[in-house]
Amino acid sequence: MDRLHLISLVSLLLFPLSAYAEVMDKEPSLFLVILLGIFGSVATLLTARFKPILLLIVAPLFLIYFYALLVEINDPFVGPAILKEAGSFYVNSAYFFACSIALSIPLGLLWLRWYKQHNKLINKD
Repeated sequence: MDRLHLISLVSLLLFPLSAYAEVMDKEPSLFLVILLGIFGSVATLLTARFKPILLLIVAPLFLIYFYALLVEINDPFVGPAILKEAGSFYVNSAYFFACSIALSIPLGLLWLRWYKQHNKLINKD
């Protein structure tokens, strides 16, 4: 093999090493996590309060998004890189908003139940 072919072969084998990308380039930004977390919590709470049957559509949209994000955060290879690049606030925000969306479902249903019981007492008198 001549020298040119050898250099070409080595260059092609080492080419993937030159393509370096940050982990957070492929992850949602903190702004998007906070925005979807707040919007998802409010939307899920109000859906549970006013139209509980629509929870079958609304809740999975946000819960699947945050589930996928938490799977990546807990990945043994990607997770430490996310923590290193984005920091603990990003990771804690993802957990906080995932829990807030999940907790807004029973809170909205309790609010609906309280509203119905309260209206029964008012209409009875």
